Amino acid sequence: MAVGSNGVVEDDEIIAVGSWRCKHVGDDGVVRGGGAAGGCDDVGGGGTRRSADIKSVQVISEALAEFKESGLTSSLPKSIAFFCNVTQSKKDVILGCMPFDEGTLPVYWASVFVLPDAIIKEMEKIMRGFLWCQGEQSLWVKWIHTYRLANRNFWIVDVTGDASWGWRKILKLRDVIRDYFVHIIGNGKDASAWYDSRLPIGLLIKIISARDIFSEGFTLKSKVADLICNHKWKWSRSWETKYPQLCNLTPHVLTQDHDKLSWRAFDGSHKGFNVNIIWNTLCPRANPVPWYYVIGHSHAIPSHAFIMWLIMGESWKSVVAVILPVAHKRSSRVVVLKLIRAGYLSHEWNLTEVNNR
Repeated sequence: MAVGSNGVVEDDEIIAVGSWRCKHVGDDGVVRGGGAAGGCDDVGGGGTRRSADIKSVQVISEALAEFKESGLTSSLPKSIAFFCNVTQSKKDVILGCMPFDEGTLPVYWASVFVLPDAIIKEMEKIMRGFLWCQGEQSLWVKWIHTYRLANRNFWIVDVTGDASWGWRKILKLRDVIRDYFVHIIGNGKDASAWYDSRLPIGLLIKIISARDIFSEGFTLKSKVADLICNHKWKWSRSWETKYPQLCNLTPHVLTQDHDKLSWRAFDGSHKGFNVNIIWNTLCPRANPVPWYYVIGHSHAIPSHAFIMWLIMGESWKSVVAVILPVAHKRSSRVVVLKLIRAGYLSHEWNLTEVNNR
């Protein structure tokens, strides 16, 4: 019998657990907890374990009897004996010596399959599409419409204190991207009459006051279809007097198609939503600098390339001028030469920064 200093008894074949706050049985067959646990085994020469015998069980039984002198006694209904690789006859003898109920150790089973890369990529594609890439059917879009917008217009919803960092950033970009979003009117049931860009004069909410909107029987949630009837605007003539911009405004021709949201590119053309187009519109590209190929190659060390990009001013151009004529080539000699120059400049820049501190 092996009893640790913390009251843990280790055994491969039998573990008798009393009613003393025993918490759990570990994967190695060890009963762990703040109370008492009993086990028996027979360790032979060389440290090998043999089958549990009756003598070891009797020793445990006698120890439990002595333990009663402390005032604590085991509760038989709550005491359990666990067996492993013990014959039925020996079980009967042991349970006769220690009248505990026989318990069963929990067995956990798990199966791990190695999936092909193609299947993993397809699964990731499906899950990614479910979250982000299915337009109005994506989980994220539905969540935003339900909990963040809650039937409010995107252009006027307030930034609340409980908004996530990403949602706050999106809302703060509204003034930057608003002029690029244009609605192509179909049936007029989706586009806002006041807040969506669709007219050459701009947003109607910037021209017509909210008071006049309500006085004409409209609301701030009115759609384009609510303003048109029989190919004519439904607002009164007084608006055209008060707001001369409305005089020569041609009503939309409503169709059976749904309204479509398009992106106005930097050249004025209307395009569908595309991250590449939007990026090029908001951040137009300039012509590549002469030293682009010195730092922009596949073998560049990122930290060196970043530092070179930071310091590539007039004072440093002479250092790389020697390799500018061949910087676009991909030979090993040119690659090594660019790496050496990048490492040298990064080292010099670091020394300069240290000396300036």
